[in-house]
Amino acid sequence: MADDAELTRWVVHGERLIYDNRWIRLGLADVEIPGGERFEHHVVHLDRAAIARSYSMSRIGSC
Repeated sequence: MADDAELTRWVVHGERLIYDNRWIRLGLADVEIPGGERFEHHVVHLDRAAIARSYSMSRIGSC
């Protein structure tokens, strides 16, 4: 009997690059879902990034 991971696993048959720069890569993957349907699915690859937010205390209204 198949376990849950096998029942939900997508099979990737290949991927082609659509767009690429130093921060993001966009691909189109040829995938097959567990029911046997095969189609193309967009895939986004991001490089590692750090995100920060700064704000000025003078811009925050009083509570």
